Amino acid sequence: MYSASKGNGAYENNQLIKVNNYELENENSIINFDIWPAAEYNLYPILEILGKKTYTVSIGSIIRAGIEIAKGNFTLALFPGTKDKNCDIAALKVIVEEAGGKATDLAGEEERYDQSIHGAIISNKLIHEKIVKLIKEKVKLD
Repeated sequence: MYSASKGNGAYENNQLIKVNNYELENENSIINFDIWPAAEYNLYPILEILGKKTYTVSIGSIIRAGIEIAKGNFTLALFPGTKDKNCDIAALKVIVEEAGGKATDLAGEEERYDQSIHGAIISNKLIHEKIVKLIKEKVKLD
């Protein structure tokens, strides 16, 4: 069971969990990449770039990928979901950020989770701004 509350850390079965401090080029770095043809944002150019730097997987669940980031097993998860996907990300934001990571929309902005979202970047803090910059350079976000 995973839990977190603002200012009190993130836990797996009452054991404190923390994100890793890996750069993308670290041999231990793993990223999750959710992608599907009907997604509003085309993240394929990002996959092509990041796939040359780190081990890339798609486990088919942004929730599971976010938990792996909070536990330190993954470094990054990218999510192109928008309409009605807010419930997928809201709890992850609290858990990942309490574990020392960061969760924003694809432009690096804070999101509201009572409405549809603008994709998500979930990562350790070390690489977050680098991913935001890369997405802004390679992906049409409007």
